[in-house]
Order: sequence, then C-alpha cells, then structure tokens
Amino acid sequence: TKGSGKVLFECESQFGNGTVRVVEWRPWRVLMFNQVEQGLTYMDLKNSFSDSGVALPQVLGFDYLRTMVSAAVGLCSAQDCGIESGPSETDASCLCIGLGSGALPAFLKHHFPDLRVHLVEIDPVVVFATTKYFGFPSDIVEVSSG
Repeated sequence: TKGSGKVLFECESQFGNGTVRVVEWRPWRVLMFNQVEQGLTYMDLKNSFSDSGVALPQVLGFDYLRTMVSAAVGLCSAQDCGIESGPSETDASCLCIGLGSGALPAFLKHHFPDLRVHLVEIDPVVVFATTKYFGFPSDIVEVSSG
C-alpha cells in the first residue's frame, strides 16, 4: 500500500512511461505513470461477482474528459454528425490516442453504441494493466510500436 491506496499492479514501461501502476482507492481505480494520474475509473463493487468489481462506463472521473465529451457532442449536434444516445445508423467515428484507464472509449461506446471508436496505445504494459484491472476489452485496442 502506498499512501492510502492499495497498489494492485506495478511494472516498468519500456516506452518512457516510467513505473506503470494501478492503485485502488475504493471505489476508484487509478492508472499512474510514476506518480502522475493517467486514468481514473469508477468500479462497481456491489453488483459484481468478484471482489475486484466491474468498471462503470457511465462515469468519467476527470473534468477534462467530461469537458471533451461535452464539447464533442455539442459540436456533433450542431454539425448533425448523426451520433445520439440509442440505436442509430451513423458513419461517425472517433480516434482516441492513448488508452489510459479506458474510461473515455468505454464511455463513448456505452452512450453511443453505433459510434466507431478507434484506439491506439503504444505501451503493451498499459494495455495489460487496463484490460486486467479496469476490465477494458483487449480485442479493441491496437498496440502500435511507433
């Protein structure tokens, strides 16, 4: 345990991210590079079959993520991009560069199921930590080495 959080994972990155950690402050899990927060996910600990919980894609923990989503939805609404909550046929797509805890792409897929979310992450340690400790589906992440 470091500080008041419980360290669930710790590994050195080979891609300049320093020490990649997953730290839990229930019900929040944080992805950290050294001592800098890179991702934050709210975990549902009550409605899960395991003690580790399940990530809630409805929650964005960082203000900057909520601001980005609000601005994008407002712009798409004004431009009639065709994204909206619920089923729709759309050609709209989004590119997320960097996975973090996976909160942003999970939120987008949860609220806009027809939106094509493309995701690129350079560091396989981040992909491993996010899929194992944040429940992010590994089959939708492209790991690029350059």
